[in-house]
Amino acid sequence: MASVKDVLLKTLELSLELKRLYNLILQSSANLAPQLSALHREFQQTMRMFLTACAKLVSAGTHPHLEDLLVRLDFNSFYDDAKPA
Repeated sequence: MASVKDVLLKTLELSLELKRLYNLILQSSANLAPQLSALHREFQQTMRMFLTACAKLVSAGTHPHLEDLLVRLDFNSFYDDAKPA
């Protein structure tokens, strides 16, 4: 399993890539929908991994300050695996 740092860095990289593709869509008529869709799925999976890793650290009591971060990142339970996506 990847470290929390690695997952966070991957999430940030994917965010930048999403922004880059979005800007390309705005600037051209190229059909980037398949790429954007695949990137969106990868971003969601990475976010779920990151949130799960943070939740495990909070549950273990090793990093209780991450609980506030979890609430802020997933305040509406969008990434909650218990709910249908």
